[in-house]
Amino acid sequence: MRARGAIETTTGRRAPWRPSGRTGSAASCLATRGEADARRIRRAPTVELVKQDPHRQGERRSRSEPSCFDRAVALLSRRSHFEAELEVKLRARRYPAEEIGRTLEKLRGLGYLDDQATAEQWVAGERRSRPQGRRRLSHRLERKGVDPEIVAAALEGIDDSVELEEARRAADAWTLRHPFDPRRLARHLHGRGFGKRAILVVLEERPDQSASSGFEAGTSDSE
Repeated sequence: MRARGAIETTTGRRAPWRPSGRTGSAASCLATRGEADARRIRRAPTVELVKQDPHRQGERRSRSEPSCFDRAVALLSRRSHFEAELEVKLRARRYPAEEIGRTLEKLRGLGYLDDQATAEQWVAGERRSRPQGRRRLSHRLERKGVDPEIVAAALEGIDDSVELEEARRAADAWTLRHPFDPRRLARHLHGRGFGKRAILVVLEERPDQSASSGFEAGTSDSE
């Protein structure tokens, strides 16, 4: 007869019987599962509060959000900014006004913010890209929030003779793409910001000497 609890192996030897890890009463299994469910239930309200509390969410975002100064330096590393447009971008990031003010003051002290130098560089770049008159350049700088005195200084080098040469360049480029029409050309030059005197000279240099009469009628739209 086999001994109680012994198991016969393939070799004929008998190995002692060992209980498996799954033994146990059904009541104890249910109790263990119930304790795990209870722990999950106790943790659930805390998780939900963290998800729903906007203040705690803001704390998590603020840990990863760079400082106002670091954000400003990152923006300036991409391209030069005028002080006003940099301030607008920082306000859009919802930095406090006091922190933005300190940041701008620090950047000015370090030489990272210089509206005068930036305006001169911007005017030079715009003139290289396409000819434009003083009026349009001035209007665009003012829309960027640049001080009027800085605008005037940046455009000081564009006198009447320079503007006339720019108007000629603009007229030559336009006539390469369009059939010659003095009235349309006058509207185009006016829209590019050239003054009346430069436009009249350019039109008088064109084949149709009567072109200036069309401009005298006065139009402000551009092609």
